[in-house]
Amino acid sequence: PNYTYQWYQGATPVGSPTTTTALNNTIVLPALTAGSAGAYSVTVTNPYGSTNSGPVSLTVLSPPAGSYAAKVLSDSPWGYWRLDDNVTAADPALLDEWGNNNGVVVDTGAPTYQVAAAPYAGFPNPHLGIQMTNDVTCRANLPQLPVWSNQMTIAFWVNNGGVQMCTMNGYGNGYGLYNNAGELIFEWASLGAPSSAGGMDTGLNLQSLGYTNGWTFCALVVSTNEADIYLGNNTSNLVSASLTGLALPDSTTAGDTAGLYPPGLGRMEWPYSEAGGGAGYNTMPGVWSDVAIFYSSLTPLQVTNLYVAGIGISSWITGKPDGSGNLILNWNQGGILQQTSTVNGLYTDVVGSPVPPYSVPIAKTGNMFYRVRNN
Repeated sequence: PNYTYQWYQGATPVGSPTTTTALNNTIVLPALTAGSAGAYSVTVTNPYGSTNSGPVSLTVLSPPAGSYAAKVLSDSPWGYWRLDDNVTAADPALLDEWGNNNGVVVDTGAPTYQVAAAPYAGFPNPHLGIQMTNDVTCRANLPQLPVWSNQMTIAFWVNNGGVQMCTMNGYGNGYGLYNNAGELIFEWASLGAPSSAGGMDTGLNLQSLGYTNGWTFCALVVSTNEADIYLGNNTSNLVSASLTGLALPDSTTAGDTAGLYPPGLGRMEWPYSEAGGGAGYNTMPGVWSDVAIFYSSLTPLQVTNLYVAGIGISSWITGKPDGSGNLILNWNQGGILQQTSTVNGLYTDVVGSPVPPYSVPIAKTGNMFYRVRNN
């Protein structure tokens, strides 16, 4: 006979009833909110009567307002891995906090789990991560991506200069960031493999910038014609480099998707490294936490908001020339932009109460200073 399934949250029906010959039924709850919490049950009916299941309780855990996790989730990631899992050989999963796209630790005996991560205000206390060692058989992988899109962003935190997340196929086509003795190299499709001196030098050197000790925030933002790379920590400003004038295909258009390895923490993922190809393919050592992948190109303001949410800054302002004679100002949400013509002068609110991003012309003479006040 046919069975009709009706799900309930408490006494409220969830969706429409489903009639099928199947002996089981599943409820899918997309985009959970605090209101999704509660007791769920199902009533099953056929021509001979009906019966009710027992209730199952759903608890929705929401990150604290203003936290790094809250900011990540507000930008709708494809996946968010906090990397605080207590991994075992029986349960090697790296849990996705958002999209159910779990990663996996391949060599469960190699990393160290639940070690202290960035001790900043935007993270929970204690804040935990996964420690990778300098070994070719120390592999912790995110899931295989459906595509390396030319509209995507990867953001993560790592310490001790271990900034590297790059995947490749057997032809040497790569995607992501490769660490060449501290120099960050951008890899994308036919830009080439590191072993053939391919890719594009970002101009960001971890040693000269002072990012070889302590915690580093890193974001790679890819769009069709540009790649932007950001680095920051809690003792210096967020720095960035832009590679422009590009023509970046997605990995499927480039014919690479099917042959790419999953992105690995601190790894240059391609056949030689996965086959134990020697020290040149070792994992970069360091502690990793809070990796997020977005299938959108985050704006400079969104990336900065991620960074400051992590380190716990409440007021900030940044400026970046646009190459056309203007300075693009960004600042914290809710802040009021002020200006003065002398550094020690009287600051006044900018007329019109502009919101970021705000463009101001770069004058050839005179000065203008800007700051932000909070409401």
